[in-house]
Amino acid sequence: AMALQVSVLLRYYANLTATIHFPVAAFTPGRCACPRTQAVKGRLSDFQVFPQRATCDREELVVTRINPDNSTQLLCMSTEGVRGKRILSCWER
Repeated sequence: AMALQVSVLLRYYANLTATIHFPVAAFTPGRCACPRTQAVKGRLSDFQVFPQRATCDREELVVTRINPDNSTQLLCMSTEGVRGKRILSCWER
């Protein structure tokens, strides 16, 4: 009975340790959806804002640009530019 208790406690401790260490191991600094951003010109049809999170240390803005041939393109827009700041200020309201 004592050996069974020790075995159960060891399994519990091993599972607890794995649970505690898993998020630390999964954290990868600098993993953002947008490795680079750019100033985006042209007509936009949509945008997505990704807030700062554990895996990315900055807010990200992904826009859908309408090209002259009416095709669309997803681009990472700079949040520091005038247009990016304007979109973010509208989104935060």
